[in-house]
Amino acid sequence: MKRLLVLVLPIVFLFLAVPWYFVEPSPSRLFGLPFWFIYAIAGSVSFAVLMAVLIGRYWEVSARSEDNDDHC
Repeated sequence: MKRLLVLVLPIVFLFLAVPWYFVEPSPSRLFGLPFWFIYAIAGSVSFAVLMAVLIGRYWEVSARSEDNDDHC
């Protein structure tokens, strides 16, 4: 996975995890909770899983420097 994608993917995913389109109150409920709350909790859990996977697999990719210091 490219370094830019590893760095941008969390920002995009976090933007999508915010319940932007729940602007009007709705009487619809799931387990007694409004849909925006369930969406926000699911988005937070999904974001946490995404970050755990990215950190676990691609830590070296995002931490490396742009310059190769091997030529010294």
